[in-house]
Amino acid sequence: MITEIKELFHEYSEKIKGVLLFIYEKFGELCGWIGLVMIHAATLPTTYAVIKGESANLPPLSMVLMVWGGLLLFFIRSTIVRDRLYLFSNGIGFFFQSVLLAMIVLK
Repeated sequence: MITEIKELFHEYSEKIKGVLLFIYEKFGELCGWIGLVMIHAATLPTTYAVIKGESANLPPLSMVLMVWGGLLLFFIRSTIVRDRLYLFSNGIGFFFQSVLLAMIVLK
């Protein structure tokens, strides 16, 4: 009887661990996607204002180049480990940082 109870307890504890691990992984993935939106949304107001001609305040060239370089390194890493979140995020980042870079250089 005690052996059966131990086996039952072990079976349910493994199921609970599996469910908690699933929730933990999904929460981490969700945090990553929310972070992606927040990071890239931070550059949208500046880019949008400059495109519409409402503002001439652009970030310094050195900052844009450093971010662009960091995105390139992240992109290389995400390609090697096949991380879809980083591939998608860095693709968006490259686009917006390239737009800012073009605005600064062609100003």
